[in-house]
This record gives sequence, structure tokens and C-alpha cells, in this order.
Amino acid sequence: MPPRRSKAPDLEEITPNHFIIHNDHAFSVLRGEGERRGKLFELTSTRREGLLGRLSLRNYNVLTLDNRISALPDMPWPELPGDEGWRPQAGEIERLSVFDLNTRAWRTVDVEQRAGGAGMWLRANQIVRRRKGRSAPSYAVAAIDRPGVISLRPLDETPALLAGHAQAAPITLPVLRQGETVLLPALTLPQPYRDFLRRVAEETSNGWQIKPAGIAYAARALERLGMYVDGMDAL
Repeated sequence: MPPRRSKAPDLEEITPNHFIIHNDHAFSVLRGEGERRGKLFELTSTRREGLLGRLSLRNYNVLTLDNRISALPDMPWPELPGDEGWRPQAGEIERLSVFDLNTRAWRTVDVEQRAGGAGMWLRANQIVRRRKGRSAPSYAVAAIDRPGVISLRPLDETPALLAGHAQAAPITLPVLRQGETVLLPALTLPQPYRDFLRRVAEETSNGWQIKPAGIAYAARALERLGMYVDGMDAL
């Protein structure tokens, strides 16, 4: 039965040069290009682009890591932090953090005491993470409720982090070489980006450890968030 174009991929790249084959007929094109283990195929030849071209000409639908990068959600148009306002604290166990535009990480907001009670100073359009005790965090954007007073408008985690990264200026990420691998710092990323990086890197307590085959993919994904890998040309 000849292959047919569909939304479901015939071949799916899960890590660099490692594919799951959903359509067994594709193995006829893959012969001689790598190693097969059941439904798994490892591309070992240097003819990657030529192979992908032949698969496309035969109407096989291939989902590559590059396709996954293209499908990552874009950052929105940035609404930069504006006027400052007071946000009363909603109970003693509430803690707020804001997305710090210099570090691109969460920064805890200090609680202050005023005549009317405890609260925090926030700026309009700041991206906020809210915790109450040990419960799961929620996310919001700060908005001017009335002059001098801030309210929080709920957001899901991914839109919140995309908005936070959009507000920040482009940054260069430092790289630590560890033999053939490189280590990028720990990063506060939207879930789709974390999920993608786990395909090309290992998340450790010290940051993202990446083998040579995954470096270019990680760099291209992070560029979509305005983060650039230092010395990429030399890696």
C-alpha cells in the first residue's frame, strides 16, 4: 500500500537522528542509512537532508526536530511594565513573585505593611506567579484596577512565561564546556520549550547538559525566546 499524506507522521524524530517509524513501508527508503531496532531507526549516514528529501518525494510525512521547533509557540507582542500600584495581600500565606526581566527568572516580591494592611508594590503588565502555602502556583498579569491600585488578571502558565520573555531584552547564555558536551544554565521556560529541550538535552540540577548532536537544535529553539547561545559558531 503506497504511503499517503496525513496529519499523523509516518516517521517521527524523537531525539537527534533517532526516529520512531509508524509506517513500516518507510523502511524500504531507510535501508542502508542507519540501524533498525524494531520500530526505532537511528540515522548513522551523513546523508540526512538527501534522505529526508527522498522520503518527501515518496509522500512520507516526516516529523523532524526542526518541525517541532517551528511549531513552538511564539512570544506575544510585548506590553512593557508600566505604572506602579499597590496590591493588598490576600491572606498571610499568599506569596507573589514577578518575572524578572534581567534574569528571566522568578523574583519574590517583598511584603510591606501599611496602615490598611499588608501588600506588595507591583507594576502594570508585570507577569506574576502566585502561591498560597503549598498549593500549586497560579499565574497572572498585573493590571491597574484604579489609580494606584493593582489587580491580577489570571493567565495560564505558558502564556504567562511567553509574555514575560517577550518583555525582556535579548540575552546571551553562558556556556560551560564539559568534554564534548556543553552545559547551559537552568532556565525558566514555557512548558512546550522545556518539553522540546528534553529531547535534545538532559536537565540536571546544574542546568541543561547537551551533547554535540543537540546543540544546534537547542540554540534554534531558545532563539525563539530571544536567548542566544554564547559562541555558537565555535561549538
